[in-house]
Amino acid sequence: MQHLKKVDGDYGTVIMIQVQNEVGLIGDSRDRHPDSVKLFESPVPKNLLEHISTQYDTFTPYFRENYPDLGGGHQFQPEANWSQAFGFGLHTDELFMAYHFASYLEHVAAAGKAIYDLPMFVNAWLRAPLGHDSGPVPETLFTGGHQPGVYPSGSPIETVLDIWQYQAPSFEFFAPDIYHAQYQHLCEAWQHRKQPFFIPEQRHDLYGAIRAWYAIGAHGAMGVSPFGLDSDHPSTSPFTTHYKILRDVSSHILKARSDGRKTFGFFYDQYDPGTKDPSPTFWKTTIAGWDIRVEREPCFGHPGIAAFGLIIHLGNNRFLLVGQGYAVKFFSTDPLAKYSGVLEFLEKEVVDPETGEMRTIRILNGDEAVGTCFKMPSTDVNRRGNGQVHIYVAAGTSIAEAEPFYIK
Repeated sequence: MQHLKKVDGDYGTVIMIQVQNEVGLIGDSRDRHPDSVKLFESPVPKNLLEHISTQYDTFTPYFRENYPDLGGGHQFQPEANWSQAFGFGLHTDELFMAYHFASYLEHVAAAGKAIYDLPMFVNAWLRAPLGHDSGPVPETLFTGGHQPGVYPSGSPIETVLDIWQYQAPSFEFFAPDIYHAQYQHLCEAWQHRKQPFFIPEQRHDLYGAIRAWYAIGAHGAMGVSPFGLDSDHPSTSPFTTHYKILRDVSSHILKARSDGRKTFGFFYDQYDPGTKDPSPTFWKTTIAGWDIRVEREPCFGHPGIAAFGLIIHLGNNRFLLVGQGYAVKFFSTDPLAKYSGVLEFLEKEVVDPETGEMRTIRILNGDEAVGTCFKMPSTDVNRRGNGQVHIYVAAGTSIAEAEPFYIK
């Protein structure tokens, strides 16, 4: 931190610090060194017990699921050690490790901040869904497991996130490395206590790229960082296209956040003909008096291309639609509304990504806006393959301004 302050303090190239990568203990649920065993058999720090007793109802449901008997103003036995206070088992081992890892890293972070006060975070290697502990540690090392010690025990995951937030207050947030299929669930879990949301690692393929839109649009992620992105050539990486579009509209996303206007992100996975669509039929939200329904782009043939996007409320009845491969319908929440439809649909081009200045390049109509539906088509030409018939609508810039109307 002394070095960073000296060489970069006037420039701000480094904007935050990851103090430790995927902290935790692999290979066992708890450190068995004699010094650690002595600590485990010593009284649990009183401040931690008091915090759990008084704040239990605010803890994550995952902590409360592991310790269902600690609610209702539970009184701990005086001078109870870790097993007496929390019982024997993997959950207690993990809690013990989390407390001490958090205590140590708080010491490190506080010392660094005293020199150069940059935002700091720790990222977590997450546990796999239940049922994924099918082999010994070497076999599950990179796919993860569901038991502490198969994934790093003591890491700031959702089961002990409250312990880290309490014991390491010098950190602005704790971040998840999301490689598992429960992407939506994890995005929700990691905004606990309204901490800032950042994904420092995730998949760098198309599967990961389309999910970045959900994290940024639906959960206000400040960033989504695909791991190993530099191993892909820009011409083949999906992030080249996705992040160019996001760069073009980033000022609009940030302005909406600062103004308190809602954004909404979503995605649809690619799938093969004859197989089941793994994505929901509709994504739904309500913004500014409109029930909004997002679905795959309608076509005559197999619709299973990857689709992605976000909706930004611009104020009043105007919305910025961003992305590809989907269609949006707006339904007024006014109980007297009898019909809702398309009033205006303008394809936009960003002139200046820094300011977000845009110009209108096409007025969309006809098959691009069918009465009640705003369509944001895909640029994937493969959607017209396999001998199937598609009505092709030019995709253009992947940015459009939409205004619905309704009749009472």
